Amino acid sequence: MLAVTFGILLGPHVAGVFDPRSWNKGQDFAEVSLEVTRIIVALDVFSVGVELPPAYLLRHWRTMLCLLGPVMLAGWFIAGAFILIFVPSLTYLEALVISACICPTDILLATSVVGKGNYAKNHVPAHLRHLLQAEAGTNDGIAILFLYLAMFILLRSKDHSVGHAIGSWAILILLYHILLAIIMGAVIGFFARILLRFCKRRLLMDNESMVPMYISLALLTAGVCILAGTEDIVAAFACGTAFGWGGHLSEEIEASNFSEIVSHLVNIFAFIYVGATIPFKAWNDAILTLVPWKMVLLALAILLLRRLPIMLLLRRLMPELKTDREALFCAHFGPVGVSGLFISFLAVRKLPEPQIPAKSSLDVLALTIQPIVYLSLKKYTLGRAQSEEAGQFLRIIGLVSDSIDVAHPLIDKARHNVQTESGALQFEELDPFQSTAVSPILPQVSAVSPFQSISIPQDAGLEAGTHSRQGIGSTNQ
Repeated sequence: MLAVTFGILLGPHVAGVFDPRSWNKGQDFAEVSLEVTRIIVALDVFSVGVELPPAYLLRHWRTMLCLLGPVMLAGWFIAGAFILIFVPSLTYLEALVISACICPTDILLATSVVGKGNYAKNHVPAHLRHLLQAEAGTNDGIAILFLYLAMFILLRSKDHSVGHAIGSWAILILLYHILLAIIMGAVIGFFARILLRFCKRRLLMDNESMVPMYISLALLTAGVCILAGTEDIVAAFACGTAFGWGGHLSEEIEASNFSEIVSHLVNIFAFIYVGATIPFKAWNDAILTLVPWKMVLLALAILLLRRLPIMLLLRRLMPELKTDREALFCAHFGPVGVSGLFISFLAVRKLPEPQIPAKSSLDVLALTIQPIVYLSLKKYTLGRAQSEEAGQFLRIIGLVSDSIDVAHPLIDKARHNVQTESGALQFEELDPFQSTAVSPILPQVSAVSPFQSISIPQDAGLEAGTHSRQGIGSTNQ
């Protein structure tokens, strides 16, 4: 949020210091933005693939298949329906082109929840972190499939039927553009893993060289696939997954902190760039039928209904989601970020050059894609900042209430054992390591006392408190 705000302050609407839309009179903005976001997303998804547990996609194929199939498909249709309702100048097929851009989730906006920080480790279970990481890495390819399917049908010539367009999409996009990219990325990652293990066994490489190798490998994979005409983002994730598939390099990968380095290195620049390029004026355009209050309602509708109903409905088909609460968390957690911007710039590149003011439906579509995607991204950025602040407050309240709940049994037991001797109040000494019902939110403490392994003479006839003090003394000695 701070990076976006800083970008707005530097951008043309405030200081005017950093204005990418004005470079070369705005003619190269879409092309530059496409390549910048391409590099960011390639590094992003590669880092996700590298740090997944060994063979994660194979061991959890049922959940991943459900997330990438019916969940994404339903989200695509639902978001397209809301775009059609609030932007009446578009047809439903054109709305599906835009909704494909907001289908993928972005891991850059999720580092505080699924990263390696203390908050993520203490509050989000490991199986949910890995699930969200895997989804964010794989759903870019599915979103690109949706985008090209809608565009193949939309841009087909009058002589070709819808079936012909779908057949062309299946051959050119599904088989060549996506499937071949997966094979290329997996092969590059497999041989890179073998080469790295060879170098590590012969002490030809140290841990400090791991991060440059990761960055070079991600960019190499993306570059090779661009030259081959396949999907570089999908290949980068496949390369990272194949590279860390066997788990043989898990210690080196963990020690390199590659995902954290990429997050901190790329995150700030990416969202400063986003803040400087937000199209504020486009959110109030009568020709495009974009009205501010409708944009707010559209953002809220997409946030609440794009993923939530279908995730709750299909929760029992996904073994990784053990409770409805976990399904609700994963359903809400669908941030639109740099990957959505990349797909939106890709869509604009494939559409005909729009005329300003718009004179055709394709002109309206080309001029409407980015305002809606920027709106969704800004919504999730603001929502993340506000939810983190609210979460801190709720966690404080929760810890206070849990502490009171834990203290109640001790206080009640002490009151129950009060004895009056010689007019003085005496309390039975309570063992602090005695098993007590603890709230499941707090970390569970082992029921085994650390003093059980210490030999204490039984003939002394001492009380429990004295035994504890002797145990402490013996351990200190």
